Amino acid sequence: MKKAEKPVHIPELFKLWNSDRTTTQVHEELGISYNQLVRLVVQHKLGKKPRVNTRLTTDPTPEEIAERAAEIRRKRETSGRMTATGHGSRVAHVTRVTAPVYSYSEHTGIFKPIN
Repeated sequence: MKKAEKPVHIPELFKLWNSDRTTTQVHEELGISYNQLVRLVVQHKLGKKPRVNTRLTTDPTPEEIAERAAEIRRKRETSGRMTATGHGSRVAHVTRVTAPVYSYSEHTGIFKPIN
C-alpha cells in the first residue's frame, strides 16, 4: 500500500526552487521527502536547479605567483632523493641528489633510473 504524500503549496515550491537554497534545504523546508520533491519538480516541469558557485576565486597577483614559485624552488632545493649505488644487497655509497640518478649494471651494461 502506497503511503499518502503530504500536500504541498505549489507557489511555495516554485519560490523555494528558484531561490539559492539546495535541494535538501527545499525538501526539508517543505516537510516532504526527497522523492516527493523530485516527483513534484518533474510534474511541474521546474527543470534543473541552478547551481550556486560557492567557490569564488580570483586570479593570483604577480606577487602571489612569485611567492609561490619561490616556495616551490626552496622545497626542491631542500628535498632530494636518497640513492644507493652498489651491487646486489651490498650498499657501497649513499648520496643525496636533486637530479635523476641512474644505476649502471655491469652484468647487462644497461643504465636504469633509480626511483
